[in-house]
Amino acid sequence: MLTRVQRELSSVHPLSLYRKQRRSSSTAPGSAGRRQSVTVSGVNGHVNGPVNCPPPTGQALVANCSTSTTTSSTATTVVANDNSVGAKRLKKILSEVKERREIRERKKSDLQDMDGSDPDITVYFTDPEFTKTINYQEKLKVYNFLNNPQSFWARSYHILVFMFVFAGLIVTVFSNIGKFASSAWKFIYLFEKFIIIWFSFEFILRLWSSSCKQQYEGWRGKITYLSVPAHVLDLIIICSSILIVIPIHTRNGSEVFAVSAFRGFHRFFSVLQIVTLNRQLKPWKVLSSVIYDQREQLFIIFYIEFIVLCILAYISYIVEKDDNEQFDNIAEAMWWSVVTLSTVGYGDRIPVTWLGKLVSSVFTVLGVAIFALPAGIIGAGLALKIEEEERNRQRRKKKAAAATLIQCAWRLSKANVKYNETSRFFGHRPTDIYKFYYFETIEKKFIYLTKFFIAKQRFVDLLRPLDIKSIIESYKYGQLDVMSKVGHMQTTIDTIGTRVGLNENSIQSSQSVLNQKIDSIDALITEIQHKLDQQMAIIDRLSGHPVFDHRFVDCIDEIARNGIQAVNTCRDCKRGSQ
Repeated sequence: MLTRVQRELSSVHPLSLYRKQRRSSSTAPGSAGRRQSVTVSGVNGHVNGPVNCPPPTGQALVANCSTSTTTSSTATTVVANDNSVGAKRLKKILSEVKERREIRERKKSDLQDMDGSDPDITVYFTDPEFTKTINYQEKLKVYNFLNNPQSFWARSYHILVFMFVFAGLIVTVFSNIGKFASSAWKFIYLFEKFIIIWFSFEFILRLWSSSCKQQYEGWRGKITYLSVPAHVLDLIIICSSILIVIPIHTRNGSEVFAVSAFRGFHRFFSVLQIVTLNRQLKPWKVLSSVIYDQREQLFIIFYIEFIVLCILAYISYIVEKDDNEQFDNIAEAMWWSVVTLSTVGYGDRIPVTWLGKLVSSVFTVLGVAIFALPAGIIGAGLALKIEEEERNRQRRKKKAAAATLIQCAWRLSKANVKYNETSRFFGHRPTDIYKFYYFETIEKKFIYLTKFFIAKQRFVDLLRPLDIKSIIESYKYGQLDVMSKVGHMQTTIDTIGTRVGLNENSIQSSQSVLNQKIDSIDALITEIQHKLDQQMAIIDRLSGHPVFDHRFVDCIDEIARNGIQAVNTCRDCKRGSQ
């Protein structure tokens, strides 16, 4: 297992220091073909082999291959030119490695004196720099999870928090209903406790993880973090929730509802801001910039509207003050003018004279026309802002595509390096290196060439001029599509309502028909009952005995069973009874 110092030493190969100097160095007269040698011994004593160095300049021939720098414990020997920049850098690197090795040896000896365990891994994981790096990574992960969610789980967490807050708001609404009051207050008490603990823990995590940003490091950074308006609102919400929950039995539903509603709206806007964090067209930013850009035109329109409002209030007061008690002062007339020009029309005050009605009609038409101007100005400014944002987006795309094209072209050109230029860094080996390098170069060329053509095609597509009309037309057609969908939904709703009405009519008609049939059946039963009564009376007169005589009833049953043959039997029964 390599130690940290070994990895650092092995990662800095001395040959890399001479690659840049190789092309810039020139061969002195009389020394053509001569090469210096740099002998590099590995950490474990293995010799990496002599490497040909570029020939020195004329002034450096005296000190050629004369200076050696040797590290004691690793037997690393480098023979280089003192006057070269690479040699100075190499000396500096080796001195730093030597100092780190000495510090580590002292740490090892101290730990071995304490206990005989191997301190390689212990020293690495107890290094303050390593611990600081791990803490920074953890804080950065927590900060991005809470403030800049990009993964599915981070977004799901914020949506879940908002759903919990919204559920608490709904339960608070039910607490004012009589039959749900007792159970709702118990649930609210437990739910508010849970929400307070959750939000407090989340706020502490936000405060702890904010130190990963440079402006929030230290105590001053924490104060700066707490002075942000959104974080101040978080503190206010947590404190107000605690004050509401502690004396929960003395509170009514309005206070809890106010805190829950404020917390819900604040959380909703926080989630909305997090979800739309990486979007270029942020709604509030775009709208505020449009209003700021059109501030002069809007100021002129509002000034004209104020003048029209004052004139209408004054004229209506002069005309109506004698005949209408509702216009007894200028303030009442001003209120009526605001309600009228804004097309709200509460109807609490109306002019009663014909002149007042005429004036109000004229000024209402004029005021509506003037009050509609800001909407057109803001709409035009919004279209211009969208056009500007689209141009900026296209410009950014062109920059990224141009950079990608340049990178692909450079990689493609570097893939065409000749074999001879590359092989000058390596010694002769009795193997077919050229064939292996040739096939590897073909693969690289194909990949780089494919990427180059893709980047070129993308850049050519982005060079086409931006058609603003197409953008405006797309927005217009999008609005028309939305309106057509809304109209289709309205037609569907009307169709469903018509079908429901037809079903109700059919149900009512069926019910009336059923009632008629029931009435006819009742009439038929009444008629049958009447006929039976008549027949029973006739039979009673014929028999001379009450109908309830058991012998007569038996005769009737016998006649019903046997027909005419049983008539004689019934006559005999009648004679016997007489």
